[in-house]
Amino acid sequence: QLSMARVPVRSFAAADSLRRLGIDLAAVRRRPDGSLIAEVVVSARDRTLLASRGWDVEDLPAPAAVAEMEARRAALGPAGLSV
Repeated sequence: QLSMARVPVRSFAAADSLRRLGIDLAAVRRRPDGSLIAEVVVSARDRTLLASRGWDVEDLPAPAAVAEMEARRAALGPAGLSV
């Protein structure tokens, strides 16, 4: 299962380090305080890898529309996966 997460980074070079680890980088954004945050797509394995190397991984909440679609798909069961 893949999910979106935030990882604080010190520089754009540090974001490249995430890429070299095989982490899918969606964006690097500057916070109002000037620090950088990387938005990444991670699996459970990726989270373990990042934690073992000292990176802090914070879940990014799913947008409301995505959460509604997931709830609908769960309610419909297998029929929710067909087109």
